[in-house]
Amino acid sequence: MTAVVELRKLPVPSTGGLLTPTVLAVRGDLDHTNATQLRQHVFAQLPDHRHHLVLDMTALGFCDSSGIRVLLTVHTWMNERAGLLVLVGVPPRLARVFELTCLDRLFTIRPTLAHALRESPAP
Repeated sequence: MTAVVELRKLPVPSTGGLLTPTVLAVRGDLDHTNATQLRQHVFAQLPDHRHHLVLDMTALGFCDSSGIRVLLTVHTWMNERAGLLVLVGVPPRLARVFELTCLDRLFTIRPTLAHALRESPAP
C-alpha cells in the first residue's frame, strides 16, 4: 500500500518587521513511497529569498527513515542559505526517535504553531 502525505500552505498574518515564514502543514504518512515528492514540493514552495520555514507536523501519522532523511535535507538546505527550519507539533513517536538519535538537538522544535510564529527571525 502506498502512503499518502499532503502538504498544504497555511496563511500566516504579517509579523510586522519580522520575516514572515512560509508555513506548510504535513498531513498523512511519510515514507519511502512519497518522501522524494515531499522534498520537491517543499523546495518548490520556497522562494530563494525566503529563509524561514515552519513545517506543521501535527497531522503527521507516520514517518520512516526516508521521511527523516527529507527533513535533514531541508534542514541542510535552509542552513546553507542562513535560514531557519522550525518543526511544529512533532508526533510523540517521531519525537522519541529524534531524542534517541539526538536530532532533537539539531532541529528547532516547537510545540505549537503559535510558539513558532512568535519567534520569527528578523529579515
